[in-house]
Amino acid sequence: MTDETPQLDPTGDDDSFVPKKTSPWIPVAIVGALVAFLALAPMLLGAGPFGLRFITSSSVPVHVLNTSGQNLTIEVPFATPLESPGGTFLSTNSLSGPITLRAIDESGEVVEEVEVDARGEVIYNVLGSECLAVMDASTYYGADGPGLVVVDRITQDTRVYVTEADTVILPRRTMPDQAEGEVHWIEPINCETLDPSREEELLMWAEFRLRQRRERLEDARDEYYGR
Repeated sequence: MTDETPQLDPTGDDDSFVPKKTSPWIPVAIVGALVAFLALAPMLLGAGPFGLRFITSSSVPVHVLNTSGQNLTIEVPFATPLESPGGTFLSTNSLSGPITLRAIDESGEVVEEVEVDARGEVIYNVLGSECLAVMDASTYYGADGPGLVVVDRITQDTRVYVTEADTVILPRRTMPDQAEGEVHWIEPINCETLDPSREEELLMWAEFRLRQRRERLEDARDEYYGR
């Protein structure tokens, strides 16, 4: 029986075995598929065209103060909606840049919609139900300066406030044990006291209030270390 298996010419000149050439379109198709995937995947996640927001934006805290007395759902872009009963102060994270915040009541109606450029930590004063004072408290953490200084006044007309301070002391939150850079303290206050003509009264109240918070911080620290 004759072996009809083709034999390759050891000189390499045998044309009976020619490897198939790869189509020049295959690499192009692979690159195109990869680009399409990178473009569509973030879009399907709700990031918008080409997902540039996820690539170019950083995470920013969004704090929701709801003292309106209403039970609301707060929609924050790029975050899970917050269930916000009246009298709560809740926090989540979004992405830096323009965002729209929506407050939705129990019937599903949008009762408030506000836009803000989230370039730093955002305070959302839901339905303008609170007045707050913003003070520079950097000297309480070792910085040079004259003491507490009023930086801004958040009136009931101010729905959202953005601070780019390095450290933010928030309402209803424990004060940080240590802080660096510019420190802003945000605290609810009687709306009438925000009148610029009553700044001395505001600062006296703030000094007393901040001492109280510092004392609670020190008591909590002593309890933690068993002193």
